[in-house]
This record gives sequence, C-alpha cells and structure tokens, in this order.
Amino acid sequence: MKKLIRLLDSSVGQKLIAGATGIALVGFLVVHMAGNLQIFAGANSLNAYAALLKSQAIVLWSARLGLLVLIGLHIAMTVRQVIRNRGQKSKKYATTNYRRTTVASRSMMLTGSVLLGFIVFHLLHFTGGVILPEAYQQTDSEGRHNVFAMVVDGFRHPIVLAVYLAGMAALATHLHHAISSVWQTLGLARDGCDSRVRKLSPILAAVIIAGFLLVPLSIVTGFVGK
Repeated sequence: MKKLIRLLDSSVGQKLIAGATGIALVGFLVVHMAGNLQIFAGANSLNAYAALLKSQAIVLWSARLGLLVLIGLHIAMTVRQVIRNRGQKSKKYATTNYRRTTVASRSMMLTGSVLLGFIVFHLLHFTGGVILPEAYQQTDSEGRHNVFAMVVDGFRHPIVLAVYLAGMAALATHLHHAISSVWQTLGLARDGCDSRVRKLSPILAAVIIAGFLLVPLSIVTGFVGK
C-alpha cells in the first residue's frame, strides 16, 4: 500500500497512470464508435444491439463503473501533474527530448473540461433520458427501447447537434496531443520513433473522430432516418 501511495504521489507514477488510463479510454472510444455505427445496419439491428447490452445488466453496470473509475483516475492524475508542473516549472522530464509545444498540448485542461461537460450532457441525453425525454421513451414494434429513433430525433435537434459537434472538436484536439504524449510518458518517443508518432497521432485521432461524426452528419443530411 505504501508503494502504491508513493507511486501516486510521484511525477512518473502520475504520468504512467494518466497514460495507461488514457490508452484504456481510447480503447473504449473505439468500441463505442463501433457500436454507434450499428445505426447504418438499420433500426432493428441497432435496437437489438442496445437490447442485448441492456439484458446484460451486471456486465453493463460493471463496465460503466469501470469507465467512471478510469475517467476519475485520468482526471485526478492529470490535474495533479498540472499543479506539480506549475509549482516546479524548472524541472524537465528526463526520459525524452520531445519539447515541442502545440495548441493541443497547451489546451489539454481546457479540452478536458469541455469533454467532461460533454460526457455529462451525453449521459443525461442518451443514458438518462433527461434531455429530450419524449424521444428517449419511444419503443419499436417489438417493445424494445427505440434507440434508433432516439438518436435520429436527438441529432435533428440543433442544440444537441451543436453540443455534440463541440464535444467532437474538443475530443479531436485532446486526442491529437494525447496519442503523441502517451509515448512520451512511457519513454518510447526516442530517435526516429518520435517523428513517426507525431505524424501518426493526428491520423488516428481523425479516424476516431470521423467514425463518431459519421452518424450525426448522416442524419442531418437525410442519409439515415429518412
């Protein structure tokens, strides 16, 4: 226990935990994106997928709790690092010579705060049914929660669409820096690997964001939910 406390209190430990939780959260984003793309298979496919998830209550809630723990740890370790860095500006991270600063790296706290607000909005909308409750309460012909109709109606609402687009813009900026910095955190950004990672990170971020944007853009253009 003492070793764990020392690890959490050290700069290296905090960066490792922030990096590890960040990797896990990116993995969740990929899985979540794949689930969202079920909408292109039609209402029955998406509603059946949602019903399957709901039927596995223990697994679903365990995953949700695990996700909350990951987010909490990621935020806590990142905030502690920011506080530490502001108090010790003269110290440098010794495992890498990567020193470039970007708009993304300088705005991680800002984009992280926007993302936290977006997550709360997203949960209130699609999970809790607090936002647009009439759309949330719809059922399909088989009596299942009509997730397809809820998503379509949601993204046709200008405020919901605007919040989602703002969240995706913040996520794109956050991911761009995060994917690069996790290599720095793990001490892997050395030699030629450094430049390759910097080139690859915006591509990976763009793929993830494109996957999430595909759904609302397909709805507002009439390709889905005609």
